[in-house]
Amino acid sequence: MKRFISTLAFTCSAFLALASTPLSAADAPRPLQISIDNPAFRKLVTATPQIQAATPITDAQGKKLVEEGAAELSRLLVFSGFFAPLADGAFAGAWTQFQTAHKTKESTSWVSGNGLTGEEYVTWRALGVEALTVGAISEEPGKGVVLSMKTIDVARGKEVVAKQFTQITDYKATIRQYADYLL
Repeated sequence: MKRFISTLAFTCSAFLALASTPLSAADAPRPLQISIDNPAFRKLVTATPQIQAATPITDAQGKKLVEEGAAELSRLLVFSGFFAPLADGAFAGAWTQFQTAHKTKESTSWVSGNGLTGEEYVTWRALGVEALTVGAISEEPGKGVVLSMKTIDVARGKEVVAKQFTQITDYKATIRQYADYLL
């Protein structure tokens, strides 16, 4: 009994000593991470709106990217087992609002802004979206078809991945390459 009480007293004093230490930088909010080792693992909810044409597209691969690019990316993310993309209709209003606020007439510069504004943050969080992937495509002299894509961590309102692809000859291979960057 004496041993039990001394062990209990030691455990309580150690707990109180640890509990009174201030939080360190390691305890600060961490970036978006997927841990498949955790028994409470759940898929990351994503939104992948249709890729937008910033300029008129005449190239066949460019047209395919606009028509099927977002669906192909969603398919690949589901296939990975780490992501759960929302259906297009679930975020149509939020996407229209985001697109209107960010789109300019200058090629794909509307994709180049960093993160989300406060109102957009609230809108996407209310939908349960944790990662938002947006894309724009254009045809530029000397570069051919140019695809600009970025994924935003909605919880932090910051960019996670941003890539630009030029001279696209196979739209599915390009989308696969971006999906690899996300994984």
